[in-house]
Order: sequence, then C-alpha cells, then structure tokens
Amino acid sequence: MTDDEISTSLNPRMPDRREPMAGAGQTSELEAFEQHFRAMLEAMALAGLVVDAQGCILLCNDYLLTLTGWQRHEVLGCDWFELFIPLDNRQSHRALFAAAIADEQCPTQHTNEILTRSGDRRLIAWNNTFFASPDGHIQRVTSIGQDITDQHQRDQRLQESERRLHKLAANLPGVALRYVVTVSGAEAVTYMSQGCAQIWELDPIQVQEQPDLLWQTIHPSDREVVRQLIQHSGETLTPWFCEWPMITPSGQEKWLQGMGHPEHQANGDIAWDTVVLDISNRKQTEQALGNAHEQMQAFIDNTPALVHLFDANGRYLQVNQSTAAQFGLRPEAMIGKSFADLLPTSVASIFMERIQQMVATQAPLTVEDTLLLNNEQKVYRSVLFPINTSGDDGPTFGAVATDITPLIKAQQALRHQAEEERLIRTITQHIHQSLNVNQILQTTVTEVRQFLQTDRVLIYRFNPDLSGTMVVEAVLPPWQATLGLTVEDTCFLTSPKLAKHYRQGRTHHIDDIDQANIAPCYRDLLARFQVQANLVVPINCDSKLWGLLCVHHCRGPRPWQPKETALLTQLADQVGIALQQSQLLAQTATLARQEKLLNKIISAFSDSSELNILLQRAATEILPTFRVSRSLVILCQATDAQLVHTNCASVPDCDSLQGAVIPIYGNPHAQQVLNQEDPVVVDDVIQAPTLIPNLALALEFKIGAILAVSIRYRGVVKGILSVHQCPGPRRWSQDEVKLIKRLADHLAIAIHQAELYAQAQSELAERKRLEAQLRYDASHDRLTNLPNRTLFLERLGQALDQLRHHCQHHMPLAALTPDLSKVAPCCDRQFALLFLDLDRFKVINDSLGHAIGDHLLQIVAQRLLTCLRPIDMAARLGGDEFVVLLTDLSDAAIAISMAQRIHAILETPVLLEGHEVFIHASIGIALSSTAYTDPNQVLRDADIAMYKAKGSNREYAIFDAPMHTLVVQQMQLENDLRRALERSELRLFYQPIVSLATGETQGFEALVRWQHPDRGLVPPLDFIPIAENTGLITALDLWTLNEACRQLSHWHQQFAVSQQLTVSVNLSGKQFVRPDLIQQIDAALDRHGMQGRHLKIEITESVLIQNAQLAIELLKQLRLRHIQVCMDDFGTGYSSLSYLHRFPIDVLKIDKSFITTLHNPAPNHGDYEIVKAIISLATNLNLTVVAEGIETANQAHYLKAHQCQGGQGYYFSKPLAVESATALIKQLNGSPTAKTETACRESTGPTA
Repeated sequence: MTDDEISTSLNPRMPDRREPMAGAGQTSELEAFEQHFRAMLEAMALAGLVVDAQGCILLCNDYLLTLTGWQRHEVLGCDWFELFIPLDNRQSHRALFAAAIADEQCPTQHTNEILTRSGDRRLIAWNNTFFASPDGHIQRVTSIGQDITDQHQRDQRLQESERRLHKLAANLPGVALRYVVTVSGAEAVTYMSQGCAQIWELDPIQVQEQPDLLWQTIHPSDREVVRQLIQHSGETLTPWFCEWPMITPSGQEKWLQGMGHPEHQANGDIAWDTVVLDISNRKQTEQALGNAHEQMQAFIDNTPALVHLFDANGRYLQVNQSTAAQFGLRPEAMIGKSFADLLPTSVASIFMERIQQMVATQAPLTVEDTLLLNNEQKVYRSVLFPINTSGDDGPTFGAVATDITPLIKAQQALRHQAEEERLIRTITQHIHQSLNVNQILQTTVTEVRQFLQTDRVLIYRFNPDLSGTMVVEAVLPPWQATLGLTVEDTCFLTSPKLAKHYRQGRTHHIDDIDQANIAPCYRDLLARFQVQANLVVPINCDSKLWGLLCVHHCRGPRPWQPKETALLTQLADQVGIALQQSQLLAQTATLARQEKLLNKIISAFSDSSELNILLQRAATEILPTFRVSRSLVILCQATDAQLVHTNCASVPDCDSLQGAVIPIYGNPHAQQVLNQEDPVVVDDVIQAPTLIPNLALALEFKIGAILAVSIRYRGVVKGILSVHQCPGPRRWSQDEVKLIKRLADHLAIAIHQAELYAQAQSELAERKRLEAQLRYDASHDRLTNLPNRTLFLERLGQALDQLRHHCQHHMPLAALTPDLSKVAPCCDRQFALLFLDLDRFKVINDSLGHAIGDHLLQIVAQRLLTCLRPIDMAARLGGDEFVVLLTDLSDAAIAISMAQRIHAILETPVLLEGHEVFIHASIGIALSSTAYTDPNQVLRDADIAMYKAKGSNREYAIFDAPMHTLVVQQMQLENDLRRALERSELRLFYQPIVSLATGETQGFEALVRWQHPDRGLVPPLDFIPIAENTGLITALDLWTLNEACRQLSHWHQQFAVSQQLTVSVNLSGKQFVRPDLIQQIDAALDRHGMQGRHLKIEITESVLIQNAQLAIELLKQLRLRHIQVCMDDFGTGYSSLSYLHRFPIDVLKIDKSFITTLHNPAPNHGDYEIVKAIISLATNLNLTVVAEGIETANQAHYLKAHQCQGGQGYYFSKPLAVESATALIKQLNGSPTAKTETACRESTGPTA
C-alpha cells in the first residue's frame, strides 16, 4: 500500500475499543483465552499479531509465519516495522503508529503491505484492539489481519479494464453504444460514445433522443436486413453481426460493420452492447485486393509458366491453365491428384525428396528437369518454395516452372556455332599463317573429324585422268586407312552429270547406304571402305574442280544436317583459297626469279651512268635468262631510217651483229615492232609474213626465231629489245613474252634516266654558273660592275679587324688612343676611306635622260679603277655615290694625293651623245682609327666629310672631331624639329609684295621661322634642309598653309582694305607630289572661309620639271579654284624653256641672285640682260613678274622701268611678325593711298 492508503486507513477515529489489561489473578484465564484465540485464528486463516507500544512483536500465529515464510523464533522480539514493513513505507508507518499510541485514539481498522521473507509484498486488512494499563496508557496492540492481495489485484485489473474500455471506446474507428428494445417494442439508445459524429455526422445526444436517425442512414433495401438480424438476435439472445453501406447527411458513402451482444434485462427489456466500426478503408482495400487477386489469378492462368500449389504428400492443391495443359487435363481435374498419379515413378520420387528438403531447410529450391509431357521432351527450370508450414492442414508449397527448352536449344546452337567458328578460324589461321598446303589440308580433315565425331575424313584430289588420290586423311581405328590410295571411280568416269554436279559446287550425301538409291558401282566403292553414310563436298580452285572433301560414317547410318553440309561447304571454300594461295606462291617464286634478272639489270643501271655500258650489260644478262643465241638492245626513234646494232651479246657459236645497220623502210618486221607496244612473236622466221622481204638477211644471220618489243617511255619510242634463236625455230612461252615486255619497260626507264642525267649534268653546270653569277651580282653593282655596299662593308670590316689586331701587337698602349684626324705612327696596316658624291648629277640625269646618266656613272667607275692600286677597292653605294678603300697606308698624305688624283681625272670632260658633260665630285676622307668598332661608323664619317667638302666648294675634306660635333648638333636639331610642331614653336613671318607701279601692298609671302626654346630664332637655312631630308617638310608645309589661310582670313574680317590682299605659300617638292594635295588645300580654304583667288602657291621650277605630267594636272586643278601659281627662283635651274609654256602658271619670280648685282659698285651687265630677258619672256607669255631681294631704290626704279609688275625685299620691308604685319595693314586701312615704300621700310639688311 502507499503512504496515502495507509494514512487513510489509520486516521479515521473509531469508537474506543481499548481493553483494560487483566490483573495478576487473571493470568491463567488469559493464557487459556490466548490458546483458544490462537486456535480460532488458525482455523479462520487469519493472521494474528500482538505488539507492544514500541512495535516489538510479542505474539504471532502460524498463519502469519506461513504467509511470510519466517520461523517463530526469528520473529518474536523483533521490530515489526523493520522486519515486515517495506522500506519505502517504513518511516511513515512508524510515525502513524507512534501518533496513534500517543493520542490514545487508536484506529480499529487499517490496510497496509507487508514483506515476506522472499521479498514479495502482500496486502493485509487489519482489525486492531488496543490494550491499556490501568493508568490509561496503551501497552500493546492486538491485530487480526486478512490477506486481501488477490482481491486487490482483481479489483485493480477490473479498474484497468474499465479504464481501457473507455479509452478504447474513445479511440475506436467507430462507436460503442447500448441499444435497448423495451417490452413494449420502443427503441432507445442509452449510451453512445464520441465516435458517433465521426461516423454518422450526428450528435450523440441527438441520437439518444431520436434513435430512428441511425436507421435513416441505411438504405431501405439494407435497413430491413439489419432489423431482421437484430430481431433474431433478441429472440435467440445470440450476438448479431452485419456489414452494410450507408450515406451520411453530407452525402458521403461509407461501409459500416456492426456487432451486438444481447442481454435480457430483469424488467423484460433486451439490451445490446454494440460496436459499430467504419470499415470503408477496409472495403476499399478488400476491393483493391480483390482486383489484384483477379489480376494475379488472370496472370497465373494466362502465364506460359507452370504455376501450382501442392502439399507435403505431393497432392496438387491448385494449378494454372498452363500446368493442366501440359498434362492434357483441365485444372479442376488435377486437384487432389499426386505426383505419382501424373508423373513417372522416378520423377515423382525426386519431387517428393525435394519436398522433404524444403521441409527441413525452409528455403526455396531452383532446379532443372527434363520431362516428357504430351509426347514431347522439354526442359523446365523450376523454383520451389514453402508457403505455409504450420497450418492446420499441414505445410503447403508452391512451384513456378518455366519452359527453357528454347533457351537450352539456343545455347546448344550457340555452342555449336562457336565450335563451328572455332573450326573455321583454326583452318583460316593455318591458311594465313602457313605456306605448307599439305599441313593445311591435314589440319582441315583432323578438325572436321573431331568436330563431327565421325569415323573418317579425307581429301580426294583429282588427277589429270580423272582418277583420284587420297592426299590427306583423319581416321579412327579400326576403320581402314586410305591415305595415298589412288582410286579410279568408274561411276565418276562414266557420269558426266556427276562431274558437272561437283563443278557447280553442289554437295552429295547418303544417310544410309543400305536404304539409298545409288548406282551399284558407287555402292561397291563405299562398301569397299566400310562406309555406312557419307557426305561429299567439292573443292574448287581458281574456278576448276580440284578435288573432294569426303566425310565417312562407318559405324552405322547417320542423318546429315543442313548445318553440317553448310559448314563443310564453307571449309571447302577455305581449302580452295589455300590451294589458290599455294599456286600464287609458286607463281610468285617464278616471278621472283624474273625479278632477280630485272634487279641485275637495274643494278647494272645504278653501277654505270654511261648509257652504252649500261645497255651492253643488259644485253649480256638477258642472254642466259632467255637461253637464246643472241640479244640486242638498239637505240632508235620511230622516225629513224635505219637500225644500228650498238649493243649486242651472243653465244660463241653465233655471229655478233655489233655495228650492223638494218634499214627500217621496206622492213615490215621492224616497222611492226616500232609501231606497236606489245611484243612481236616470231616462232619461225621462214613462216613469218613480215620477214619475207628480209628473209635472206635473217637467214644470213642464222636467225631461226625472233622475240622483239619496242622500248617506249610514256609512248615515245626509245629503241628495240630483241632476242634471236639460232639457227632453228623456237616456240616462245607466254612468260617469256611478258618478261621481255617488262625488260623493255625497265630499259625505257633506264634510257630516260640516262637522258635525264645528261640533262641534269648540263643544268647543274648552268646552275653553278648562275650561282656564281648570283653571288657576283649580290656583291657587285649591276650598272658599273663595281663592288656594292655589302661587299665594300665586308672588306672595310676586314681592314678594321686587321688594324685592331695589328695595333694590339705592335703599338704601345699610348699610341692606341684614337685620333680621327691622322694616321697613327708606326703602323703599316692603316687605311683610308674616300667618299665621292658627284655634284649636280641629278640635273644631268633629269635634263639629258637616265640613259646618259647611267653611261656617265659607268665612265666614273672606269676612271676610278684607273687611279687605284691593286690592293685598293672602289665601290658604288648607289645613285651618284662612290667609295674608295685605300689600304696599307703609312701616311695620310697618300689618301690626300689619291683624292686629288681622282678629282683631276674626273674633271676631264665627257662627250655623251653630242653633249659635253663636266664631272665634279666632292670627296670626304675618313682615316683609320682604333676608335672605330663598326665599318658603318667609318662610312658615316667619310659621308660627313664629303658634305663638308660640298658645302665649302672644296675638292675634298678630311673628317675631324669638329665635324662630328657639328653632325651631332644637326642631329639634335633634327630631333628638336620633330617636336617643334607639337610644341607650337613655329611662327609665320609675312613679307609684303608691292606693286612697283603704284607702291601699294598686294599681298604677303608667308615665311616660316622657328622659335627654338634654347637657341632662339633659327634661320630657315638651318632647319629647312633638315626638314626636307627627314620628310618633315610635308607636315611643315601643311601647317604653313593652314596658318597662312587662317591669318589672312582674320585680316579680311578685321580690315576692309585687306579684302584684296593675297598670301603666298611655298610648297616643297615632296608636298607637291602628295596625292591628297588638292584635298588639303580645299580643306584649308574651307576651314577658314577663304576664296581661292586670295591664295598663291609658290613652287620652284625644279619641282615642276621633275614631275612634269603630275604638275600639269595639279596646276589645272589649282587654276579651276582660281589659285595662282608662282614659279619661285626662276632662272637658277637647268629647266628647258619648252616646259614653260606647257605649265599653267601665273607668276614668275626672279631670283634675288640676279637682282643683287643690279646697280652695284661693280655691276654685272650679264645680270641686267638676264633680268630684262625674263621680264620680256613673262610679258610675252602673259605672266606676272615679281622680283625678289630688292634692297635699293635704284634696283626698284630699274625693274619698274622695264615693266616688272611686283617686287619684294628689304627695300620695302623685311619679313614681319604677325603684330607688325597687322599694324601695316591697319595703317593702310587708315590711309588707303599710303605707300608701302614709305610706311614699311625698317631696315636695309639682307633678305631673310
């Protein structure tokens, strides 16, 4: 019991039942009472116990000891609580007991658990009697207890059962209810669980009030059935069970299952404790299972597999249609029959053993059986499995058997096919790997006999007389061996149809010789070799019947299968291939012997490049191969008139025809040989029609037979190859005819190769000559035959290396300090380089023509060579530049002397096509120095010296350090000029152009100046040549054009008087030839809103003459735009006046060199005439004349007096900056009649 139970049983205050303790006189009476009481307790099966106020056990009866398992002496005197009360309740029980003793209000009844000796717990219901002392204190307690353990457990089980019942009712997938039919027939529902709403969609209280609602959910047709079941249950007091469909108020269809147990009530009513379950899911499952069962049954009935169930005794319980069909029965007819009833005894015994095995192992079996069913032998693979081994009807087993007969047959067919393929592969491999035909044939018969498991296989080869020889054989003992026998088959010899049968590749077989309808001769032949059945397959080789493949079965008849016949036919074809291969091998051997001859001839070709030697060796090798008397190789062409026997070989007793000449015309045989590609065969010269005209000659040479063929290379006749048989006739074989044709083809190749070789030798010699010429041309100038730059630099480099090497070994260290101006002392390996440039050569070239210019260069080269020593070298670098290398110099004076000598010899006039031409050269000299590391450096310094000489009008100049410094400065100036445009360092100055008649300013010439950031204003003469040499002049010209147009446009907008002003812009020759020049001019005019009439283009006469045709077209384009063209510096060039009237120019500008000498203290009267002539020429051509460089009033008055229209120079104004020019225009704008002569004169210095 729990503490609460104990507390509940002890706490109630019961009426006082305490008994006063007896006095001493009553002891005997009490003892008697105790004995009586103990006897009564034992008889009543109650536990008796007496304890004192401390709980010590004073007395107990036997029942308590029996109940707990203790002995009396183990109990008496012990603490009741320690010995009998469980530990978990001990403390609480002791406290309650002490409280009861102290309060003197002792409970008369209580219940608690006690412990047995074994540790079990027993529940005891106690009745207590308390005994007090005279003073009222409790002395002892007597308790009588009943063991209620079993009853308590029954009560607990009942309570648990009720609890579970309520829980079950609440969790049922349905509802529990109590349905009552009263004596009067009224219906009532006295109890309804909560599942009512889930099943019927009704409230339980509503159903209890209106039981008829439940009946309304049942379909009327099913409602009466359910009522009758319940009514019968009430009448018989037997339970009812029923399943019915229903429809809920919401229209949902359900299936319900109801079961009720009737009970007759005391008042006559009948009450059913009823459970109603929703079995809709189960019904759906049953329907699905039913469908699945039907499908499975249909599958089992329709599957071709044999499906059946049987018991441990081998009786069929269920079979499908396929199983029954195999036994020729209906399925129901097999039910109940055993294995022994339907199967052979041996088979049935095996099946029963398998059942016992499954009973023992409880594991399925997979077996294969060969059964004879319906007179047909089949192989089944079965899976046997236990289904139910513990049922009331005994164990049940199932089996599914599949007919694998087709599979087995297919596997056997595959194995048979694999064996066939192995056989064919083995024989085929032997054919491919072996050249021994006998070994191949033996392998064939051996493999076939083993594969067919027959007694004898042989190959029968036909002989020319149609008899046959057994060439190979495979035979089993004791059957007769036939190897090597030759048989004359009389049937075959006398039956052409049989031979035709085999030639057509058709086979022949006999399954049983005794039953076969065959000729007696054939039967006797087979019987001779003990044959009972045979199969014969023909062997054809190269479309001819070669033999037979024969298979003999001697032990008895044998039905030959079509597959076996097909296999042997295939093998016979392979044997035919092997035989053909053997024949080809023999032919190959023959060809090899012929190839050996050809190789000998070919080797003769390779051993000699001399054609006659080669052909003679060929004729000699051919002689023994053909076993002929004479062989001839004749070189000729189809158009030749005669044959010359140049290469002949003959046997000793046959005359040689070496050197004999045979005519072709009137020789039909020779013409036939030359006119056809195939060999001409003459077995007997006497019988040959083509030899009749020359028969006497043939007989004279003792020729009996001829085999001849033309030697042709790609259809072209190269000669004739002929062999003679002397003296009698001879029949030439086809192999000999083919061989001589092949020999002729090889000889044709050899002859062609010899011709190619001769041609190649000629071409090789020519190639060597060309290579030498190319090497010479690569290092020499084609025009002058002098060494060119490449060869000269190579030679100069050698001289530089020799100088460096010599100086290192022969000069002191101090002497190695480079001095570019003189030859180092004590060194005889010095050299000097002279760089020559012809002055004004371009003028000569352009005026007299390039042909004369080239001739002049050749003369210069010849004259140079006459000046030099043998150790010196002269070279042409290109154009009019020549160089001379002087070696082994001991003094610089030698180089200077050589320069003077060259200068002197070149100055001798040259008469070229009626023109006397004077040659003048500028020579730069560079002396050797160890400071040079590259020959180009020497060439560069000589070039610098040459330009120094040209610039100073001297004959020669020797390079020195200042020259180099000047060149470096010019290079720096060039680099600065490249950046000048980017940095906007260029400026335009404007020099007025004045009308000499009126003194008015007509326009300006735009002159470019360079404002260098370090050097200040750089004169044009310092940078314009650099710009021309580097190509920067085109960018400079374009910038000048745009800037001049921009400034003039600005002046036009700023001053009204400036509307008639023009600006003149100089164009260089490089700018003039640019294809986009007109587009650039148009763009500049458009960009700044200028008209073409305000722009003038100044071009030197040399530019026009150098590009005459282009100049004409460009000048026309400029005139269309009203742009005037001025010929600048007129009179200084070498132009022909014939060009002048062709060019559409507008203005001639007289060069200042003619103006400067006018009215000088020492005047040049020639210049006066030239100026007057130029003005007169311009006037006649309707050209405007402008004089440049006017510096004095006298010059201006003279020009004005001679009708020169315009002038410019320091007399009028120096070139003006933009600001000064603007001021000048402004002054003119304020006083239109002001004269430039008085307004602008600022200085009288030289013209810039």
